[in-house]
Amino acid sequence: MNNFKSERGITLIEIIASIAILAIIILAFMPMFTQTMRTSSISTDILDATYLAQSKMEEVYHLSTTSTFDDAKSQIEDMSLVETENSWYHYEQTTDDYYIYLSIKEPQNELSNVLVKVYRDNTKSKLESQMESIYRWEN
Repeated sequence: MNNFKSERGITLIEIIASIAILAIIILAFMPMFTQTMRTSSISTDILDATYLAQSKMEEVYHLSTTSTFDDAKSQIEDMSLVETENSWYHYEQTTDDYYIYLSIKEPQNELSNVLVKVYRDNTKSKLESQMESIYRWEN
């Protein structure tokens, strides 16, 4: 019974020691938390860019099944024709966060190469996502 009635409390030194131990533990885990935040941010950017590339690929696929190549060249949504070289047609689109570059090769034997690249901005310094496929164009 005497142990329960003791009025002895925690000393200031014990409190400071426990705070120091907690601080050391927290500081040991801080780099892990910051790295996790950085990795999460990068993953989100790549996922968004991949979604944009996939959307453009699906748009071109839809055009390849519903129209001829000559008709489809002018029907690519929200993109402007940048240049034409060696049977490749290059389109670009700038969104709020990304620069999308689409290349479509004129069909040979009904098959056409399609390449979508998504960059961080129009300087093309950082490639976020890239997709390539071959589509069969209906005549």
